[in-house]
Amino acid sequence: MGRLTLLPTGPCLLKIGQSPTSLGRVHTYAAARTFIFSTPLVQLPNPGFLIKANSTEFTYPDFTGLRVGFLDGWTTDEYCLNRYQDVMGFDPTDATRVTHFATAPELIGALIMDQVDVVFSPPLPPLFSHPDLQVAYIENTDLCNIGGAGLMTQKDQVELVSWFNAAFENLKATSRYTDICNNLMIEHGNQPGDGADYICRD
Repeated sequence: MGRLTLLPTGPCLLKIGQSPTSLGRVHTYAAARTFIFSTPLVQLPNPGFLIKANSTEFTYPDFTGLRVGFLDGWTTDEYCLNRYQDVMGFDPTDATRVTHFATAPELIGALIMDQVDVVFSPPLPPLFSHPDLQVAYIENTDLCNIGGAGLMTQKDQVELVSWFNAAFENLKATSRYTDICNNLMIEHGNQPGDGADYICRD
């Protein structure tokens, strides 16, 4: 196995031999066209739907006539929503009923001000803990991503991924992995993080 080097561009970008490799990348449909991924190190929570508190306009899975809001930068977009086969009355190409927002505050404001009727999003704390919103439904599976966050590298690095997967399975069989999970907390700047129940779910 080649030499592993931490690049100065960020704590999750590695270089193993001559292969650029990123740790902690989510296994998305878009990325899978170019890269291969390891077994997920972090499992992702399932996406869900938010409505304004006390609203009765939305009953999953019927989206007939409803305007849906999405947060830019996440895989919970209109095309992911359309992958759920039980969803009814939703057309991802209908621009009058699909609205994207650049920030969570803009999305929250749009829902409160009745500019959209329902929001499709991962369970982000600023959204799912907002006092003026309520969770309408949580999906039973994540169809927005192929898998959770793990090692991402070029498609010719099959040996590297196999080595990494085996090393991770060996770690999970030790008490050290339990210690890591019990003391783990993700932080995203000033956003509240999640602990072992979310991250180490297997």
